[in-house]
Amino acid sequence: MEGSYKDGKKVGQWVLIFNNQEKGGGCYNDEGLKNGCWTELHEKYNEQCQISIKGQYINGIKSNSWIITYQDKHLGGGDYEESQKTGHWIEVYENFNDRCQIILEGEYIKGQKSGQWITKLRESSVEQFQLIIGQGNYKDGLKIGEWIDIDLNYELTNQITYCGEYQNGRKLGFWQIKQNQVVIGGGVYLLGAIKDGQWVELDDNFSDLCQIFYSGQYKNGIKNGDWEIKMRSKNNLNDIIFQGGGKYLQGVQIGIWRELSQNSWNDCQIIYEGSYENGKKYGKWDTYVQQDSSIQKKTLEGGGQYNIKGLKDGPWIDLSESIWNPQQSLIVQKFQSGLSLKNSS
Repeated sequence: MEGSYKDGKKVGQWVLIFNNQEKGGGCYNDEGLKNGCWTELHEKYNEQCQISIKGQYINGIKSNSWIITYQDKHLGGGDYEESQKTGHWIEVYENFNDRCQIILEGEYIKGQKSGQWITKLRESSVEQFQLIIGQGNYKDGLKIGEWIDIDLNYELTNQITYCGEYQNGRKLGFWQIKQNQVVIGGGVYLLGAIKDGQWVELDDNFSDLCQIFYSGQYKNGIKNGDWEIKMRSKNNLNDIIFQGGGKYLQGVQIGIWRELSQNSWNDCQIIYEGSYENGKKYGKWDTYVQQDSSIQKKTLEGGGQYNIKGLKDGPWIDLSESIWNPQQSLIVQKFQSGLSLKNSS
């Protein structure tokens, strides 16, 4: 932002700049409070998320109608009354971008979501939001009853939803994880949204090119016993291209583990093999790269030692973890209690 200060407070006209272009702004009064018409940018505003929010402030408080625009075209919005959202609103999904054009539509009562809320998707900017991909009900701002939630990374090539019941804003009972309407995981929540029993979970970076699953037992919200890690092929969902895992004891990793880097993808898996002691990596760990999943062949590319504190110690060969070809850049260095002493490549 660009503007002026007086006695430590923002005053007068301020301008919002993005890529050296004016994208928004407004005025501050003599008390340093926003006043009058403002154009603000979405918190994740970038080239792929050109969302602006336009409306009026009265002494620092949002009032009356606010409009949400995308690429300078009307997208949604709603009204404020005494700084609280009220009535019908159309909001953008938190990860809205060019490839993930999703809105949320429903009612507010005194600043709290109420009644049915619907999640809609469109495939391109020239279409209407017609495809319903999620929905459920709110009471006093809390989710209740049957819901279809969408994954944070939901998009056309990664249509992941979570289906189950909420009680007073917390998940309860059996929940299913679906990909393109097909069940691929899930498990049971106890009171308090505590996971229990057998679960199949997805990696945080799960996508069509990185389909990694974790399966094992929870006991009152704590992982226990054997947990399996699998990665399946994008082209053949029955083809397991990686299988690993290890053991938990009261939520702590122990013994020998075989893990996948989160930068692994369909045509290149980065594999780590070694041991845990009291939840910390210890002793020798090896790093492998597997690029021909059809023959399950891996090559040793790097590794080194961890000390008793779980810190790298001594000579190490690390991979760049480039998503396309990690072998192109091997990083040779020496560590002392987790600190790099010398770098070379």
